[in-house]
Amino acid sequence: MKKFFGNYFRGLLELDETGKHADWRLTGEAAGMAVCATTVCISISLAEIGLGIAAAFRCMRFNRESFSSGWKEFRSGALFHAWLFYLAAGFIAALFAFDPATGLKYLPSDLLKAGAFFLIMDHFAKKERSHLLEAYLAGALAAAVAGLTQVTAGWSLRAHGTLHPVTYAETLFFPFALALCAGVFSKEKQTRQLFLLAGTVLLAAIIASQTRGAMVAAVIFFLCAAALSVEFRRKTVFAALIVAAGIMCAAFLSGDTARRLCSIPVSVRDAAVSFVHLDDAVLREAQSSDGSTSSRIALWHVGKKIWMDNFWVGVGPSNLKLVYNDYNPYSIEGQRNWGNVHNLYLQQAAERGVIGLCAVLCLFAAFWRNAYARWKTSGAFIALCASAAMPAFILMNFTETSFQHALPAFSIFIILAAAHSSAQTR
Repeated sequence: MKKFFGNYFRGLLELDETGKHADWRLTGEAAGMAVCATTVCISISLAEIGLGIAAAFRCMRFNRESFSSGWKEFRSGALFHAWLFYLAAGFIAALFAFDPATGLKYLPSDLLKAGAFFLIMDHFAKKERSHLLEAYLAGALAAAVAGLTQVTAGWSLRAHGTLHPVTYAETLFFPFALALCAGVFSKEKQTRQLFLLAGTVLLAAIIASQTRGAMVAAVIFFLCAAALSVEFRRKTVFAALIVAAGIMCAAFLSGDTARRLCSIPVSVRDAAVSFVHLDDAVLREAQSSDGSTSSRIALWHVGKKIWMDNFWVGVGPSNLKLVYNDYNPYSIEGQRNWGNVHNLYLQQAAERGVIGLCAVLCLFAAFWRNAYARWKTSGAFIALCASAAMPAFILMNFTETSFQHALPAFSIFIILAAAHSSAQTR
């Protein structure tokens, strides 16, 4: 056991066989990234501190020659241009915002998100950091166990760990996808069983959070992975057992969880109809077995009206709350002034116009294209994980603004970066 953990931490912290660092700056960067990966399902503050440490040590080991060659290669890629389009769309929307000062204050958030993406990609570049992925999965399992304990002990109706239940489930979705793919593709029986057990625990925590968007995303991920991989299809019996076990766990947790599970088909139907026909008549006629669906339909309706009145550049980043009451003075779930319409695409359209909507769609397309190219090139399980997780993440954002929250964004960045490195390290 001592030897195992010794080898693990040497690999995680970039140490040589004697336990000493070959480059203390690289060790510092690896330590910061390990803190981020381990806590990304637990605390936004700790995850950002870890990224800050990693960024500081990365700057210390800056090399002009290697940077020039790397920069030349990177700026020619689709990911760079997609991020540039996204940042430019936000800047243009901020300049023409209802309140430009508020819009411009939000732009550092976009820049930090882009910086986090490039930092994580750079850390994974040309090296498959399996130890970092294991640390990421270990932190997620700790969060999952904490959430399940909250429910089974009667401390909370919904599993949430240290986060909001929705953010909690969205963040756990990615390690669930990682555990499932790792389990299906593992050659050793014991390793396969451990990963599948981890996937079962993570799925049970997602269901116990009662977050239907993440539950649907898990199903979409499974279907996409089966469509992309023959081997995954041949071994779907293991994945099916995970899904069945997760649902059975949820059934025994609480009646409220079972009720929300049963409401998913009706909610999906109502949401799909209302999204296509967002008008006053549909808003009045919206019927659902769960009030949260009707609330989202109402918020989407408001978001669409704001977008139609500010079609090209929107009302500006973080400006939606400033104009919301002009479009809907009535309360929804007891709240009058909403700043979030619970749909990333309508949120982007309302705040950044059609230019911003196209920008975020192009960014997601670039993410998926890069992951899929790595899957076709390397055949690595992490590349399949990223390729199948992206469509699920895109659908998840129809009922939430997951990409605008740091923790789900950092999670998908870790999976995408690991997939990107798989083709280079094969």
